[in-house]
Amino acid sequence: MPGHCGYERNERADEEAKKAAQGLSSDAKLLPPFLRKHLPASISALRQNHKQSILKTWKRRWKNSPRYKLHRAIDNTAPSKKYLTLLQGLDRRQASLLTQLRTGHTSLNQHLFRIRKVESPVCPHCRGITVETVRHLLIDCPFYKRERHTLQLKLKRNATSVSFLLSKPAAIKHLLTFLQSTGRFKEHFGSNDKPFTNARRKAELIAGARELGLI
Repeated sequence: MPGHCGYERNERADEEAKKAAQGLSSDAKLLPPFLRKHLPASISALRQNHKQSILKTWKRRWKNSPRYKLHRAIDNTAPSKKYLTLLQGLDRRQASLLTQLRTGHTSLNQHLFRIRKVESPVCPHCRGITVETVRHLLIDCPFYKRERHTLQLKLKRNATSVSFLLSKPAAIKHLLTFLQSTGRFKEHFGSNDKPFTNARRKAELIAGARELGLI
């Protein structure tokens, strides 16, 4: 117990307990009969150990993945549950778009050219001299200068950081508004001007039910 730290007998008991946990306990034949059987295992302790083992394996495999270095530049907290928090309030289309932007597997010409869906990887607005990457779309492309200005008013200097835009909760709403204003990902948005989130969908369903007199 923490309150007994420094107490000689308590320290000795703690030392012996650690030895027993490591399998250095007395020979079973030297113990009283009722102590010769194995002690029952704690289910909660087994679950915790199993969870920690899986987490270590998960992290090891992720660091050995060829995608690790690329993704680390965007979010160095992976693997973790923070990304699930980042997706809260988004519908499936917006969550899918955010995931595609973070992985680079999105409907921009760089990736489409890689999978042989388009003839050129260049940006359609930059006269064939610049590859259309995620960074180019979010930060550099002059064609979206007006839309990007609105994003910069909201996020200040953070609007020039790809990592901030794709990994911080404070940026997601403004990022989606910017992406929708570019018209580059029409399949991920509805016809409305604002990002279509789960919260907004719920509000519209309630409003529709009220109009019909259902509530």
